[in-house]
Amino acid sequence: MTNEELNLINIIEQSTIKYVPLIKLDKTLKQKTLFFFSYPDQVPVNHLLDLKDIKQLQLDPKNFMKLDGWYYSKNNKTKYLKLKQVLNVGVGMVTGFKEAFEVDELFVDTLTLEENDFIFNFVKGKSCKRFYTENFSQFIFINSIRNDEKLKSNYINIHKHLLKYKEPLEARYKSNSTKWFEWATVRNYDLFVNNLNKEKTFVPCLDRHKKSRFSYSIKPVFGSGDVLTIVKKNYPKIRESLKYICTWLNSSKIRKWYELKGSKRGHRTAFTQTRVEEIPIKLINWDNSNEVDIYNGIIKKVDRILTNKEMSSEEGDIEELINQLL
Repeated sequence: MTNEELNLINIIEQSTIKYVPLIKLDKTLKQKTLFFFSYPDQVPVNHLLDLKDIKQLQLDPKNFMKLDGWYYSKNNKTKYLKLKQVLNVGVGMVTGFKEAFEVDELFVDTLTLEENDFIFNFVKGKSCKRFYTENFSQFIFINSIRNDEKLKSNYINIHKHLLKYKEPLEARYKSNSTKWFEWATVRNYDLFVNNLNKEKTFVPCLDRHKKSRFSYSIKPVFGSGDVLTIVKKNYPKIRESLKYICTWLNSSKIRKWYELKGSKRGHRTAFTQTRVEEIPIKLINWDNSNEVDIYNGIIKKVDRILTNKEMSSEEGDIEELINQLL
């Protein structure tokens, strides 16, 4: 890296620890700690480490208090506030043979009301625009029906459709317990269900675009296997809207950080769960009126983008607002 690039990385990462919120440890977390540790009432977010952090710091996990999958020690912290410390990142679900499960409106129109309950909207890579999602894909998802005979007798049209693909469906790589009509890999199902009507941010796993396509949605959609999904954690719970998070991730500065420290696959940018979790995240100091004003300005502009599905007139202003937070 050049000195200019190293300086940019340092500016971005240092901006995230200008304000690091304290999180209160609830009783559930405290009860999971080992009895010989004394635990604090509050912990700085960047003091929560995972095993990868501990290995990078060349530390012994036995010397840490374990808190619901995290490791805490007041003497150790990450260099900067990482996305994974305040947000969840999940990979999408995989059919193993999408030709069988992806359907169009003509097919959906032939289904009974009961069968329609098994048609779900999914965000695919092509659905992700900068800041917003559009053109969701419809998929049959009937994994809750565990009995072949029940599928055949109660959901005739879906069974008839899937039966045409039974041979390639049975030939998929899948676990021994997976039925021929089920999806091959149902990853993070609970994450999607628990956030179905909540804010979500999606990004294509592989992208040729020169600008990042983190996209926002609050619609009841799932993520397909070619996108990553970012949602809020139950704990710690951040105050920032994912509209702001999406803007931060789409900024040119974070794009440059990811080009330098992220992942590439040929001529495409690879947004992997491991790498995206490492992205620096600047949270708002809600006691700082200037930062609050900047945040509110960003949200107003993103709302206009989401309404108009067009952003060229807003992009420069949004970049300037993000730069003011560095």
